[in-house]
Amino acid sequence: APDRSEQILRDETRPRLAIVGRSYLHQDPLVTADLKPYFQAKGVAVVTAHDVPWERLKEGYEGVVGFYETHRLYQAFLDLMGDRVDGCVVIGSFGCHPDAFENDYFLEYARAKGLPAWLLKYDEQAGSAGFRTRYETILGFLERRRDDRERRLGRHGFARAGRDRQG
Repeated sequence: APDRSEQILRDETRPRLAIVGRSYLHQDPLVTADLKPYFQAKGVAVVTAHDVPWERLKEGYEGVVGFYETHRLYQAFLDLMGDRVDGCVVIGSFGCHPDAFENDYFLEYARAKGLPAWLLKYDEQAGSAGFRTRYETILGFLERRRDDRERRLGRHGFARAGRDRQG
């Protein structure tokens, strides 16, 4: 299987966001109020565990002690990608039993790795307006982390959104 994560993260000038959650959530823009499309439209490189080939996740997955298969998958993903992204959004469905146990754990796990992290719980009955405001706030944090990463790597003055930017 191709490694989509490498293609997604190849441009280091873009803010990078890991989404941890079930594929049916991050692939469904209606349930998640356009989570993934929102950040992609803003120029953010969005990566999920499903973008990483199993061969890259397998060793970490097998080393995780967890009851749920998704627990093992998400932890292996964060272990592999944690130092390559600028932030993490953990998503869950209000009505999903495993999410009720895993989401808080992964929020704290990502933060313990030094990542800014946010937890978003979706309910199929909720509207999207409140989520859009949260997405805007998260985008600001990601851009700041990207700028810090670029400064640490010695890259200054890159262009973003059609404007020259001094770093």
